[in-house]
Amino acid sequence: MSDEKRREEPAPTVIGGKYEILESLGKGGAGQVYRVRDLRLDKIWAAKRVQRENPGIEEKVLSRVDGSLFPRIVDMVEEEDGRYLVMDWIDGETLEQRLQKKGALSPDEAVGFAAALCDALSGLHGMEPPLLYLDCKPSNIMVDKDGKLWLIDFGSAVELGGPGAVPIAASPGYAAPEQLRRDPGKRRADVRSDVFGLGRTLYALLGGLDPGQPPYGLCPLRECSPGVPETLAGIVEKCTRPEPDRRYQTVSAVRDALEAYRAGKKKNRLRGPVLSAGTWLLSALTLWRGWLFYEMIPVGRGQYAAALLMFGSVLLCGSLAALWQRTVAGRLRRRPAYEPLQSVLRTEKKPGRWMT
Repeated sequence: MSDEKRREEPAPTVIGGKYEILESLGKGGAGQVYRVRDLRLDKIWAAKRVQRENPGIEEKVLSRVDGSLFPRIVDMVEEEDGRYLVMDWIDGETLEQRLQKKGALSPDEAVGFAAALCDALSGLHGMEPPLLYLDCKPSNIMVDKDGKLWLIDFGSAVELGGPGAVPIAASPGYAAPEQLRRDPGKRRADVRSDVFGLGRTLYALLGGLDPGQPPYGLCPLRECSPGVPETLAGIVEKCTRPEPDRRYQTVSAVRDALEAYRAGKKKNRLRGPVLSAGTWLLSALTLWRGWLFYEMIPVGRGQYAAALLMFGSVLLCGSLAALWQRTVAGRLRRRPAYEPLQSVLRTEKKPGRWMT
């Protein structure tokens, strides 16, 4: 962060008399984040400064989630310039930083991160009452030194159906269309809004493209990145359809589709060798029977029945070779994952800030 921006966001050197600020890590729509050192325990934490005008949002969310995929709040400090949430320090990098360094991820790596993200979002949606994340994007997903995924920045999360739901903070290119409607009476968000954000995140990981930057938000993935497998591009397309009813209805359904892709890929690794071996074997058998038939020519008296039988065996072997390839290919072909119909909870949101 530039010195000018730091001057715009002044902060004490020590928070609450016990957390020394070591560096500013950046600013998001929900607040400023710092790396701090616990003066008592000599331990590194992350401290996030949030505004007092909208207190309790992130505190409430993070107090309900477990610490396996989400950072814990370990302390809260009140200062004159705002409230500081002291949280687990995650030693790693965001997926946005990884994309900036490496470019597009491999399909296997992208699918692995997307599957872990599905688990995190499913955990939020499965709470009582459910929580919507509503700001899924690479900069809000961290990967630690062990390769584990962490979902961070809950400043946009809302409790589904709760009274006085907070305004939606929408990130350009990642927010679902229903989050961006300017008419408050038509603005909606439900679990399918998180499905959209998940799909756009997978778009960014597979293509190395920022859907918030023109023209990528409107460019189909395979047109912008032809090397992306067609099946994965289809999953991204279904996640990010403008109409919520045409998307996957739950993130669990997205995960099922990703697992079906993985299973299909494993079968595809076997398809080539199996088809080649079977086809070569039956082709060799056909040629061998054909050679035997050729050796019988000219057919002598009394050999007509044997010649006819040999000719029939040549036709049979050739037919089996063709049938083998077609049948085995059909059996090894990936079966589509069917999504069960489920009820989808919906909520209306109040007007507020639109984009961060």
